Amino acid sequence: MKKMFKSIFIASSLFLATMAHADTAPKGSELLANPQAEYNTTDGKVTVQQFFWNKCIHCYKLEPYVDKWAQEKADYVTFEQVPVAWSENHIADGAFYNYAKVLKRTGKINDKQLSEINFALFKLALDDRKELSAENVFPIFEPYGIKTVSDLTAQTNSFVVASEKNKSKNLTKAYNISGVPVFVVAGKYLVSFSTIEEATPDNLFGTLDKIAEDEHNATVKKVEKVDAVKIEPAMTKTVNTKAVEPAASK
Repeated sequence: MKKMFKSIFIASSLFLATMAHADTAPKGSELLANPQAEYNTTDGKVTVQQFFWNKCIHCYKLEPYVDKWAQEKADYVTFEQVPVAWSENHIADGAFYNYAKVLKRTGKINDKQLSEINFALFKLALDDRKELSAENVFPIFEPYGIKTVSDLTAQTNSFVVASEKNKSKNLTKAYNISGVPVFVVAGKYLVSFSTIEEATPDNLFGTLDKIAEDEHNATVKKVEKVDAVKIEPAMTKTVNTKAVEPAASK
């Protein structure tokens, strides 16, 4: 019985420790007021999301570092770039990358091609100084099966892309994103150049790696400890199975 209560105590302590961990922002980050539970670390996998805008020069300059980090990140990290959605204009600008995300999800392009499309959108807006319109963006998507400008417009207004647009809008609001580029780890920690001590790409991605590693390890250790807890089976009364002579009959 003592072992049973000890096991329950250990399990309760692990739960309380997890809650305490969730209420403390790691070094180099800020705790979000409205964390999104669906991105919390529960199985060792850690979600890292980057919010950006294809007309943001700082996002453009950071993109090569983002691409390099995405290729070298730990296997347990799931990375996703999310176009910021502050207004209808931002949603329209982000529609093209959101369409590219759909192409990736359906297996029509790979990670490398997704990165190339995003870089081309940055270049179009900031180097060529052209609007992110279907007419201007069309050549970027032509190699991936888009036949006409009208076809691209139809795709960016499709139901599946609308779902990505809503995700951008909902997360921008839920996380209270006020500037880009910024990153969110496990749906609860915001990391940006303003949250780290030294505003360099190396420090930024080093911070992301450290927080992701801690999240991963905390989840794995918690599962291992809970799995190791053995609840002693309840005591059962021993029944005498000795045969009983039948009652004497008259």
